[in-house]
Amino acid sequence: MTNVDELKSKLTQENFTEVWLRTEPAGYAYDDHTHPVDTVYIVITGELVTNTGGKEATIGPGQRWDVPKNMPHSSHIGPEGCTYLTGVKM
Repeated sequence: MTNVDELKSKLTQENFTEVWLRTEPAGYAYDDHTHPVDTVYIVITGELVTNTGGKEATIGPGQRWDVPKNMPHSSHIGPEGCTYLTGVKM
């Protein structure tokens, strides 16, 4: 199992200024959008299916998805739901 506190600490050391834990239900989707800051996602449980620049990937427990600022991206939650850490770098 992934240690959430250790991951939060690591992201803080990487200058991610806001880090929080989120849980989303199966099938929940985020349509194509951008953020004005660098964003990171680390899956704790479940799966996050991502699309960045037309490239789809499935991110599982312990895996990380980095999205540069202003990069169009979308995602949807896998069949078991997903708990993940997300952080932003201002």
